[in-house]
Amino acid sequence: HLKKRANLFGLFYSLSTSIMYCSLGALFRLGAYLVQKDKITFEAFLLCFNCILFGAQHVGQTASMAPDYSKAIQAAEKLLELLNR
Repeated sequence: HLKKRANLFGLFYSLSTSIMYCSLGALFRLGAYLVQKDKITFEAFLLCFNCILFGAQHVGQTASMAPDYSKAIQAAEKLLELLNR
């Protein structure tokens, strides 16, 4: 049971990591194309790239904390029940 679960976690970790690197490559390719065609400047590309990158990282970090948040809400409710006795 633990081996299957470890393999599944390994698979999802490898998929999430590969998706991240593939999306970075796609963003750089798109940015290079737009800079080459003089649609945007290199500085504008870097600004957009960093906004997308950091925004996605923060969304991922926030989503990973969702189970902890729900546990914290449950713990706070139990604590308030104890205090209201």
